Order: sequence, then C-alpha cells, then structure tokens
Amino acid sequence: MAHPRHAELQRLVDNEDVAGVLAIVSLDDIAACWCGYHAREVHDDDDPDWWAIELFMTRDFVADRCRHRAALLRLLAHADSPGVLDVVGAGPLENFVSDDEGDLRWLEAEAPRNPRLRDALAVVWCDGDVTAATMARLDAVAARPLPRMSPRAAWPRTAVEFVDARDDLLAVAGPRWDEIAAPTPEQAEAIERFLRAAEALGSD
Repeated sequence: MAHPRHAELQRLVDNEDVAGVLAIVSLDDIAACWCGYHAREVHDDDDPDWWAIELFMTRDFVADRCRHRAALLRLLAHADSPGVLDVVGAGPLENFVSDDEGDLRWLEAEAPRNPRLRDALAVVWCDGDVTAATMARLDAVAARPLPRMSPRAAWPRTAVEFVDARDDLLAVAGPRWDEIAAPTPEQAEAIERFLRAAEALGSD
C-alpha cells in the first residue's frame, strides 16, 4: 500500500530534500515502499512508490554511510520474495559495494547472521570495479563466488573491438562525446569507429 503522503514525499525527493523525507518516514517505511514497487510486475508512469526508488539514487541519502547500511538492512528485511531480493542485490547493494575498508568489515560482520545479505550479495556484479583482494573477501562474505566477467581472451572479436573503440573514444572525446557539436578529425574518427563497433556487436 502506498504511503498516504506519497505525493509530498515525491516532491521532497525531487528537490533532494532528504531531511524533509526523513522527517515524515522511517527507514522501514522507505524499504516497504521500495520493495512494494519492485514486487509489482506493472508500474504506472506516476507509481506512488517511485519516490522510494528515487531516494536511493539521491547522493545525500547514501552519503551517510551508517544510514546507508541501515537502509540496506531494512531493504533486505522487507524483500520477502527471491525476485525482490535479487533486485536489492543488483541495485542498492551493488552500488554500495566498493574497496572501502569500513564497508567491507561491516559486510563481514553482518553476513554470518544475515542469510538474505549473503543471497543478495551473490548477484552483485563488481568484477573490474574493485580489487582482486576485495573480490576474494566478498566471495567469502557471500559464501560463494560472485559473478565475474570471462577473460578477455575468451571474448568474441566484436566484443573486444567494441571495448577498445569505446575506450579510445572516451580518451579523445570524453564521456559526453555525443554532445560535441564540431568534433576534431581525431574525435570524428573515434566516434565513427565506436558506432561501427556497436553496430557489429548488436548484430552478433
């Protein structure tokens, strides 16, 4: 059931007024609405629980590490189906995981008594974003290996060409390359190469 003040909460989240949101709802309320949204298969454009989803994308909400950790635990507590639990893992938990020593120690302390945390962590994709040492610690926390990318040598040729073209494009044109009105010849060549590689990858 949507929170009775969902319209006001959406307005506050849109304005990134985290303090205003927390003056109205608890972390349990937020988690219940977040999980309720993901438990539904169909969503309207103006879903009354969207504010809870958007809140977890708000920098100020997750900047407080203690609050972020507590909010994750409430999401896990309210995720009463495997599907919603997987979304917690692939979304907020995946965004939380890093090489931060304090967060890793928190996960290591919490996971032995929290099977939902272990299950959600098992779907987190962070290979390449954290060190090998962190991956090993996360494997131990989840009590199973986390997903990993296959070695580059095993990639199809089109995937290798796409990644190389993307990296070259970012190096010469930056992440907002598609907004460049008058690219240099080097940038234009990189853009064309990237677009060809993307088309080839998509046709595989």
